Amino acid sequence: MNRASILIIDDEADNFDVIETLLNDQEYELHYASNGVDAIANLDNFQPDLILLDVMMPVMDGIEVCQRIKAIPEWNFVPIVMVTALSAKEDLAKCLEAGANDFISKPINSTEFRARVRSLLRLQEQHHKLERAYALIHAQLEASLEGVIAADEQGKLVAYNQKMCEIWGIDPITINPSNEDLPLLPLLEEANFPQVITQVLEDTYDSPEQITFGEIVNQDLTYEYFSSSVNSPSGKFLGFVWRFRDITDRKQYEATLQKSKEVAEAALRVKSDFLAMMSHEIRTPINGVLGMTELLSTTTLDLDQSRFVQSIQTSGEILLKVINDILDFSKLESQKLLLESLPVDVYGMLADTCNLLSKQAEAKGISLNYQIDDQTPPYILGDPIRLRQILLNLTNNSVKFTHSGEVSLSVSPQTSSPDNQDLLLRFTVKDSGIGLSAAQIQKLFQPFTQASISTARKYGGTGLGLVICQKLVQMMGGRIWAESIPDQGSTFFFEIPITVTDQAPSRVNPEIQRDISRQTNSPTNLSQKLPLRILIAEDNAINQELVLAMFAKIGYAPMIVNDGIEVIDALKANDFDLVFLDVQMPRMNGLEAAGIIVGDWANISTNPLRPKLIAMTASAMQGDREMCLDSGMDDYISKPVSFDTLQRILERWGNQPTPIATPTDKVTDNSEFNEQALVEIASISANLPKRMISLFLNEECPSLIPKLRQAIADGDASQVEYLAHTLKGSSRMLGAKAMAEVCLELEVAGRKQQLQDSDLLSDQLERLLPSVIEYLEAYTSV
Repeated sequence: MNRASILIIDDEADNFDVIETLLNDQEYELHYASNGVDAIANLDNFQPDLILLDVMMPVMDGIEVCQRIKAIPEWNFVPIVMVTALSAKEDLAKCLEAGANDFISKPINSTEFRARVRSLLRLQEQHHKLERAYALIHAQLEASLEGVIAADEQGKLVAYNQKMCEIWGIDPITINPSNEDLPLLPLLEEANFPQVITQVLEDTYDSPEQITFGEIVNQDLTYEYFSSSVNSPSGKFLGFVWRFRDITDRKQYEATLQKSKEVAEAALRVKSDFLAMMSHEIRTPINGVLGMTELLSTTTLDLDQSRFVQSIQTSGEILLKVINDILDFSKLESQKLLLESLPVDVYGMLADTCNLLSKQAEAKGISLNYQIDDQTPPYILGDPIRLRQILLNLTNNSVKFTHSGEVSLSVSPQTSSPDNQDLLLRFTVKDSGIGLSAAQIQKLFQPFTQASISTARKYGGTGLGLVICQKLVQMMGGRIWAESIPDQGSTFFFEIPITVTDQAPSRVNPEIQRDISRQTNSPTNLSQKLPLRILIAEDNAINQELVLAMFAKIGYAPMIVNDGIEVIDALKANDFDLVFLDVQMPRMNGLEAAGIIVGDWANISTNPLRPKLIAMTASAMQGDREMCLDSGMDDYISKPVSFDTLQRILERWGNQPTPIATPTDKVTDNSEFNEQALVEIASISANLPKRMISLFLNEECPSLIPKLRQAIADGDASQVEYLAHTLKGSSRMLGAKAMAEVCLELEVAGRKQQLQDSDLLSDQLERLLPSVIEYLEAYTSV
């Protein structure tokens, strides 16, 4: 550490000895000059941090020496202490006016003297630190690739760098910051700064608390600017700093890149559109070929004819799969394929996959089975169609390449979060087939590539199946890989992050959907004269099937969701004209959903026209209509919804001038059952009542009635209300009047939180159940 240097200027050497004695215990480096001339001449040699200057000296007194030293820029900041025997205030004032920082009166008081020396040396040390910091900041400023300029709170220039002058072609001398009180804006105007820059600086002072940034163009060059305020640690505003960077080359590069991207996207769209069009054009006749050969196979054919028909059928199915693979690959490549988030039955999906391929496995004499880890959740959220596609593709490959032994599917959770909501689920497909070498595994997930030429020739295929699986798994946030040993078999794994749900998927059979779609040419087809986009929120599987069939009967294909949360998500993604909302739904009911849609429509959709909201409820209690309308609903219909009521609602809110009259329902005198209910459902589709009865007897009642009994035992009023409401809607829809009335009483008890007699009502419900089962089974047996 360097010692502080002190220069003592005094014509009497004895005074130097006194000072030296006073400071001898301090690690100071002391220098002596007998007059001002010698002192000034040797300043560079002495390098003083502090000067102790005697006032009364011959030839050149201390006042003049002080003035001359302060006039030298290099030594202007060195503190000078005048040592004097003068006591007149006028004399002391002269010392300070000459530039002295302090004075000490003779005779010298040792304590005061030492304290003053230490204080002034500390100030000088701080000054040196500030100088070093300033030098470093200035060096950084000059090394910056940006033009930088700073001004204080009064708009006076503080600093700038050379780059700033280069960017705008400004002479540095013109804005030399060593001058004091340089107003920034007049200075810039005098230096012919571009007006656009001056405007940026002016606007900054209008909002000093805001950080501003943007781009400006001057003489075909583009600059990026950023301004920020400077504040003291206590928050006091001290001024602004502006930074300017030439980004012309970057903007040109971005423009070129954007143009190239648009060209590439256009080419990709053309290819995708072409593939989609050709896939559609080829698929249409292929479907006709497959349909006709299926019909042909049901006619009387001899052995050769049957073999020929089977060959046509097989070839057509192979060609259709190739077309589907190409279309899926094209969608994935162009990022047009979107995944859904719906309830998925994991157990059912593995069982269905094995059932679909069981005939192929049996024909080859191999075993096909599946295993499910006990910790695997039964229901998850995901895209059921794409997840099934991955499993089916991997399993089909294993069956195809296995000639003896077995193919097994399995699923198990790999990681779990503390709340057991987020899981990493691993699916495994293992076979004892031909196996693959390490080199062949490297080719598995490359498009239009198979393990070997001989494999492609023997087994066929496009080589796209595994690529599609890989891309789908990656879209789901997971990974897929394979392990294999030649001649010993292969194992394919894929893991995906999933979310557990308690909600079972809607069981709407695709075959039912096709049957419904064929009825759109009905004489009551409203969709031809009144095209509407319809969204239905209904959590009950039986109700879902009914409304789908009813809407299809008059030509509509509405979107079905399970609760109010899914309604909000659907409205964010699509435009609808009508939204039918079931009042009682899990997670978010219809009333809550309606309140959000009406109150926050601007944040849900950019469409200025909000869809009409129609309440659907099986409740028939007083005040239900008012409650629905108060929540923001536009209309209200009671369940079971009749076909004519539905048409009337569509006519009313579809702006048709002539409403359809609603005939009076004909109900038999049977006090326990309304036989007309099943007749009305059958008028929509002949097979629909049987499917709904099957769901009611085999799934809904076995599940809900025990839960209702448990909810009554637990005193859970809200659960009693919800379960009774669900059973009431289904039983009333199927004509079980007495059962529906008991469920209504339970629902009212739950709503009012008065469960005192609920045990009796539950017993009554179970006494009615056998007759309901007998009544419905009698219908299905006809």
